[in-house]
Amino acid sequence: MEYEYIKSLKSNSPALRVISSDNAPLVLSFFHKVFIEPNLRSIPHQELLTLLDDELFRLRESYGEDAHKMTAKQYLALWCDNNAYLSKRYPDRGDEPVYDLTPSIAKAIEWISDLKPKAFVGTESRLLTVFNLLREIDSKASDSPERRIQELERTRDEINREIDLINKGGYKPFSETQIRERFIEAEETARRLVVDFRQVEQNVRDLDKEARQLFVTADAPKGAVLDNVFERRESITASDQGCSFRSFWEFLMTPARQQELTDLLDNILVLESLDDLAQDSFLPEAKYALLDAGRAVYKTTNRLADQLRRYIDDRVHLENKRIMEIIRDIEQKALELKDAPPQDFCFEIDEISPDIDLTMARTLHKANLPEDFSGVVIEDGAIDIDVSALFNRDDIDYGELSDRVSRLLRDHDQITLGEVIKRYPVTKGVGEIIAYFEVGHDSEKVVVSDDKKDVINIFIDGRDTQLRVPRLIFTR
Repeated sequence: MEYEYIKSLKSNSPALRVISSDNAPLVLSFFHKVFIEPNLRSIPHQELLTLLDDELFRLRESYGEDAHKMTAKQYLALWCDNNAYLSKRYPDRGDEPVYDLTPSIAKAIEWISDLKPKAFVGTESRLLTVFNLLREIDSKASDSPERRIQELERTRDEINREIDLINKGGYKPFSETQIRERFIEAEETARRLVVDFRQVEQNVRDLDKEARQLFVTADAPKGAVLDNVFERRESITASDQGCSFRSFWEFLMTPARQQELTDLLDNILVLESLDDLAQDSFLPEAKYALLDAGRAVYKTTNRLADQLRRYIDDRVHLENKRIMEIIRDIEQKALELKDAPPQDFCFEIDEISPDIDLTMARTLHKANLPEDFSGVVIEDGAIDIDVSALFNRDDIDYGELSDRVSRLLRDHDQITLGEVIKRYPVTKGVGEIIAYFEVGHDSEKVVVSDDKKDVINIFIDGRDTQLRVPRLIFTR
C-alpha cells in the first residue's frame, strides 16, 4: 500500500473512477438492479437500453429534467468505452451485442454493498473457519504420512467423544443465532465466488484478444506465434488461479456433489430460524450461477482454440499460394530459356536410379459384373411433400435453442432431443429439428446414436407429421 501505487490506482482503476464520479449513484445502482439482483451475467443490447431508458425516466421524474441529461444510448457508449464499466461482445450466431459487467465494476458494487451497515455481524463462524483452514493446512501440508495419520486419529477420537455425549443425552444443536450466522456467511461467500469468476473469465478474454491482435500484426513464422500464445495460455493455466479454477470445476461437475448441494439446501431452507433469510436467498441459484460462470470461461477458451485453428489454416493457405507462385515463375523462366539456353551455363545431374515395379507384385484385376437392367421399367415419381420447409430457417433463433438445452441440463446430466421437444414443442417445422442437430454439433457435447431412433411429432401444413431421426443426446 505505497503512495505511488495508490496514486496510480486512483487514476487507472475503473472501480475507483466510478466510485468518485458524479454519476456513481446512477451507474452502481442501475448495474446492481439489472445484473446483480437477478443474477444475470449478460444482457442483450435492446433489453439493456430499454431498462436504462426506464431508469432515466424514473430519476428525472423524481429529481427533475436536469438529472442525467444524456440519453440511454449515449450512456451505454460511454460505459463501454475501453471496456471501462461494461464489456460488449457478440455471441455465437447472433447479430445483437450483449453486455456484461467488467470485473472492476463488479468489485466496486460488492465493496459498496459491504459498506452498508449490518444489523448482525457473525464472528464465531468466521473464527471457526479460520481455525479449520489452519488445521487443514497443518495436517495436509506435511509430507509425513505419520503426521496425517495422527491428525485423522485425533479427528476420530473427537467424533467418538461426541457420539458418546449424544448417547448420554448431552446433544446440543445449534442455536438460532449460530444457524443464521453460518447461513449468512455461506451466502456472502457464494456471492463473492460468482464475482471472482468474472476476473477469471476476463483473464481468458484478454488472452483471446491478445491472440487475435498477434495473428493480425505478427510477421514471425507461425511456429513462433503459436509458441507465444501457448506460453501465455500455459501461464494462466499453471497459475494458482488456473489450478484453483480447474479443481473447482471438477468438484462442481461431479453429479454426487451437485446432488449433495441440492439436498443440503432442501434441508436448510425449511428451517424456521431462516424464514426471513431464505425468501431472498441467493444460495438456491448459486449452483446454476456457478455453472453458468464456469461455462462462460470454457466458451471463451474454445473460441481461442477456434481462432488458433483458423490462423493455422490461413497461414497454410498463404504459404501454399506462395509456393505455387514460385513454381509458376520457374516454369515461365524455363519456357523463356527453352529455345535459347545460355551458352556459358551448364550443370550436371546425378544418375537417376530406376524404380523397380515387379509384375508379380501387381494384384490381379477383377472385373465387376455388368448390371442387368433389362425388363426394368422406370416410371416418373410423384410426391406431395413440400420440402421448402427444409430451407426456410431464417427465423430460427439458434441462441434460444441452445438456452433451452442448457436450462434442461441444469437438472439432468444428459437429455435426448425427444425430451427437449416434449418440453419445448416444435413450432417452425423440420428446420427447427435440423437446427437442434447444428446446435449440438457446435457445442461438441453431444452423442448421436445411429442404432437408436427417436420418433418426433411435429405439426406441418395443418396436419401432424412424424419424423424418425437418429437419437441425439445432449450432455453437460
